[in-house]
Amino acid sequence: MRSLGAKFTFIAGLCFCFLIGLFFVKSIVHERQRYAQQAINEIARDNYAAQTVMSPFIVVPVNQFICSAKEAQTKTQQQCTSTVYQTIYTSQSQWQNQLKVAQNFRKGIYHATNYDNKISIQGRFSPDSALLKPIDGQVVQWHKARIYLAVSDLRGLAQQPVMTLQDKKYQFSLPEDSETLTGLPFGYTSFAIGDMAKNAVDFKLDFSLSGLQSFRLIPLGKSINATLQANWAHPNFSGGISPLSKTISRQSTSAQWNNTYAPTSNSRLLSTCLQTQQDNDCEKLKTLHAYSEESAAYGKPQQLQGYAESFNIQFFEPTNVYTLTDRTLKYALLFLLIIFGTFFLFEVLKGLQVHPVQYALVGAAQGVFYLLLLSFSEQFTFGWAYVGSSAACILLISWYVTYVLKSVGRGFSLGIVLTAMYGTLYILLRSQQHTLMLGSVMVFALIAVVMFLTRHINWYQLNQPKTKA
Repeated sequence: MRSLGAKFTFIAGLCFCFLIGLFFVKSIVHERQRYAQQAINEIARDNYAAQTVMSPFIVVPVNQFICSAKEAQTKTQQQCTSTVYQTIYTSQSQWQNQLKVAQNFRKGIYHATNYDNKISIQGRFSPDSALLKPIDGQVVQWHKARIYLAVSDLRGLAQQPVMTLQDKKYQFSLPEDSETLTGLPFGYTSFAIGDMAKNAVDFKLDFSLSGLQSFRLIPLGKSINATLQANWAHPNFSGGISPLSKTISRQSTSAQWNNTYAPTSNSRLLSTCLQTQQDNDCEKLKTLHAYSEESAAYGKPQQLQGYAESFNIQFFEPTNVYTLTDRTLKYALLFLLIIFGTFFLFEVLKGLQVHPVQYALVGAAQGVFYLLLLSFSEQFTFGWAYVGSSAACILLISWYVTYVLKSVGRGFSLGIVLTAMYGTLYILLRSQQHTLMLGSVMVFALIAVVMFLTRHINWYQLNQPKTKA
């Protein structure tokens, strides 16, 4: 293939075929990622899931007479009485979360990040004046008042929590059928507090909770101060309320929240949920806080649909092999062009000929790198998987090119180019905050090198047939 135009056309066609192959490799990455998520879901199903905890609250049934004087003559007392649930929240509360994060659960080659959270809560319940001074026709059933602790997955409780009220300990328990709180979208445990709910009362609550992947706290009441410490260096904070302060080191994370808006807003949501018992109102407590992306893009984020505000921390793996492999694929075409460009420069500068089949074989070896990287990274750490996969491809391509270009030096030179290429890619993967800048500098440097090496080439002369002497 002596025509320069034909050579470019073939390389372009080969790159197009390579892109089709990359599409299938990308689908394999996503498929393996789905398998990993399915494994985590199965671990959660067999053990416990990500946990959501709400601040403790008191529910007091209130009987309300709803019949007129005329209706009362024809209806029974039960027919004329409607029960609504009024809620007493904390006027203030302090949370301490001490999380021990590990990866103790495995399913096949996949694993899940789990944690044990030692939770300590101190606060004060203060009844509302509407309960202390009910209107005519209302009867507050203080003797049926209960304290509730909502936990999304009760399997994470090694033992029932114990709350201290007025120097006396009370143990939570799963409620009986007659004590069921309709509408609450989480599992819960409770105990009867009775007439103590009439007065402001201080409490202390300590318990341990185990979960997977993330921990979410939905604050209730008027104000909350929460601290968190975890032996994990790769957290992601979300939920709508950012930490007031946070410290992330190589081995641990600490954060602090102090907020009044979130607990007040969530308290209104919970009260509406318990009073209406409508799924739409109650489901808002389960849904993570969200902002409109369109409004946020213009600097005016607006909360969507009044969903619950929460403190949420996710425990990411330091190296998500599927995310990193997917990011690697974004540079695949560029790296293929670098290899083909190096081949082409040898042809132009040294007067060598490289057959299209040889281009295709080198491109195939480059494509297999991504499959090796994915399969090795599922078994070993990503760093070692990357070193092994890139070393295998560098050695194979360099060895092959030594015979194609008929020179050990040329094969060694291409090996240096490949080593620099893979090394640069690894730096790009590890420096996510500076990827665009580093990538731009790399492309600029490549163009500069090509321009320098080809500055004396007469491209018109290359496309002209050689005349015989």
